[in-house]
Amino acid sequence: MFMKEMPIGFKSLAVKLTLFILLINTVVLSTLGVYYSRHFGLYIENQLVAQSQIPGVLMNESSLNYSMVRNTEVLERLIGREVEHAMVVRAGGRVLYSSSAREEGLRLRDIDPGSAVFEQLMEVDGELLIRKNVYRTESRRNVVMPLHIQGTLAGYLWIAVNTERDMHFKRQLTVIFFLGTLACILVGGFTQALIVNRLVVPRILRTVHCLQAVQNGNLAARIPIGISGDEIGVLESSVNTMASEIELRTSAREEATREMELAKEVAEDARIEAERASMAKSEFLANTSHEIRTPLNGILGLSELLLDSPLNEHQQEQVDTILNLGENLLGTINNILDLSCVERGHVELLLEPFDLHRFFAELERAFVPSTMGYGIPLEIKIDPEIPRYIEAARGPLRQILSNLITNAFKFTRKGRIYVHAKSEGVDAEQHRCQIRFSVEDTGIGIPAHARSKIFEAFSQADGSSTRRYGGTGLGLTISSQLVSQMRGNLTVESEEGKGSTFVFELPFTYLDALPNDRDGNLPFNAEKKQEPNPLSGAKVLVVEDNKINRLMAKTFLKREGCEVVEAEDGQKALEALGLGTGPSSSPHLFDLIVMDIQMPVLDGLEATKLIRERENPENRVPIIAFTAHAMQGDRETFVAAGMNDYLAKPMRKQQLLDVLQKYVDPVFA
Repeated sequence: MFMKEMPIGFKSLAVKLTLFILLINTVVLSTLGVYYSRHFGLYIENQLVAQSQIPGVLMNESSLNYSMVRNTEVLERLIGREVEHAMVVRAGGRVLYSSSAREEGLRLRDIDPGSAVFEQLMEVDGELLIRKNVYRTESRRNVVMPLHIQGTLAGYLWIAVNTERDMHFKRQLTVIFFLGTLACILVGGFTQALIVNRLVVPRILRTVHCLQAVQNGNLAARIPIGISGDEIGVLESSVNTMASEIELRTSAREEATREMELAKEVAEDARIEAERASMAKSEFLANTSHEIRTPLNGILGLSELLLDSPLNEHQQEQVDTILNLGENLLGTINNILDLSCVERGHVELLLEPFDLHRFFAELERAFVPSTMGYGIPLEIKIDPEIPRYIEAARGPLRQILSNLITNAFKFTRKGRIYVHAKSEGVDAEQHRCQIRFSVEDTGIGIPAHARSKIFEAFSQADGSSTRRYGGTGLGLTISSQLVSQMRGNLTVESEEGKGSTFVFELPFTYLDALPNDRDGNLPFNAEKKQEPNPLSGAKVLVVEDNKINRLMAKTFLKREGCEVVEAEDGQKALEALGLGTGPSSSPHLFDLIVMDIQMPVLDGLEATKLIRERENPENRVPIIAFTAHAMQGDRETFVAAGMNDYLAKPMRKQQLLDVLQKYVDPVFA
């Protein structure tokens, strides 16, 4: 790139500075001229009024007889200006003395009504009152003042003074002032501009020439600097310093390159260390997930087994509650342990059709223990205008509402908790609806200063609340992120001491009916129930080190007519398959394998790899991962090891049966 040529004309800095200085001088001096001109005029007028009152003061002090108004020459000598007309008027409105003899003895109302005196004096109930002390015309000022005899109002002195000479003097002074101002503007402006052009512009040009020389490769070019320490001097010094720096940097380029390479190595070491820390964190989360999901799998599985056994109505309701609470706990665990979900707000939203009324009924049952324990009623109301069947991410929606309701119970000690689903519009053509969800409580409320941070991770409105009320502070954060991913916005309205209301709106697709009876909302098809069970007679190998999980899976499968063989680890699974010593070309002995991942002796991944290596490649047995590992990327790891599918703990009975049916007899899947 090359520097541009020096600007000329109006693009020149010298021309711009000259015009700018002239403009500033013009504005400033003109403003001052107008200001002082106006104030000088007021000064003259105030002086005139004060002098015009001298005769009245002398008359009040009895130093001057009232009859002196007949002689305007005397008044002119007292005032110092030409007196055109003067009168002494009694308080009753009759003219006592006047410079015009024909007016003496007359009442003011008998005098020509157009007289200027009526602009200042008026008659009220037979007495004169002063309307205004000074009356202005273009060339005259009329002044009126009261006259007193021994403290009693005797009348008024009215004098009309000619101000033509004062106005003429004012105009002359104004012209002289503005001519002087114009001269100052021109002389001062051009003088300042000349100084700028002589002292500033040449120094700027020297700076430009030096920069052009440096750009052209002459790194030794410098600006000759005097002793000036002004701004331009600083600029000149900076330019010289810059040229020296460029010269030094050019000679030290190799050293800078070496330093850059060293910095890259340091950054790479930092990146590797960060990756190690991230791997350690992921490993910790994976292990934590496994340790929590494994017992939770037993809780949910055994609860489902209980539901299939003879129970009275009260027992069945209790087991239902255990299942719902377990599912809520599972949803919370999924979000807490999935760090990527918490940090990036990324959750897989699996849309499924369901009955919104049954959804809220299950939600209400899940909080029966909380209602009984806290003694706080939970009221749920559904707007009848809301379609009953919707397609949505049921799990995340349930977790959002569960988090908000749990939060409400936590901070409410009396009153009630109110959950409302309200229709905000239904589009029948598009089968779309907008639903507004709100969770209201009568708890402690949130201070105004704390509302902005309650949706931040690991935070509560009051730090002491963590100890007093418990909780990690993640519930509202997760709820806010889930609502955002579902194209909504979670907000709060609260008053300290009076409770809080959390509100969010979400769009949904609604259905006229559910596509299947899995939710128990549609009647079963009698013919369908007569269909043969595709799992009956299937031989399944369950590889699981946890005794309770083996028992649960075995019970589920046997009730479906499956033949189940158990193995405590991967090595015993190989032996059960007849692959313990090496490759085999015999047909496999099982229709399907359910394989845990984390086991002693030989884990599920290594066992799967050995099975794939040793089995007959033309007759591969389907292997389903059954594990508490549920972190991002786990599924891909299992598939890469040779597994066909993936079931995360805790799993539900129907999930297990659906996956097994998919591989045992695809016709019925």
